[in-house]
Amino acid sequence: MFVQFCKMLILATFFPAVDDSKFDVIVEFLKITVDIGDLVGLYLAMTKIAGKCEIKYLVAGVGWASAELIMTKFFPLWTGARGVEFDWKYVQMSLDSNIALGQHISTALLVYLYFRNDAAKYAKPILFLIVLCCYRPLLAE
Repeated sequence: MFVQFCKMLILATFFPAVDDSKFDVIVEFLKITVDIGDLVGLYLAMTKIAGKCEIKYLVAGVGWASAELIMTKFFPLWTGARGVEFDWKYVQMSLDSNIALGQHISTALLVYLYFRNDAAKYAKPILFLIVLCCYRPLLAE
């Protein structure tokens, strides 16, 4: 949760909100590059979790997705979905959160696999997939 807070603080400080009508690839690339700090925090969290190695990535991925949900989508869902008038964007936000949960768990698994000692021959494809997961929002735009 602390890493997510620091990420939001960096994004708010160095990348203030601008007009959303135009899409600037360079600015979006730099914003998403801040997510590499999330991967470092994810690795540090997985090294500090005691328990089976197979469960570490699941715990770290669910925790990471929960922290992102709380920091980005909790308040709009809480304030908007409780209103008198129903809007489908809240259902879409909920479904997007579920998809993000699966994506964060798979990214945590890739970080776990990258730092295993016996997976050295698969390091380059795993690193490519980690970068692809990190820059997924930019590729989707």
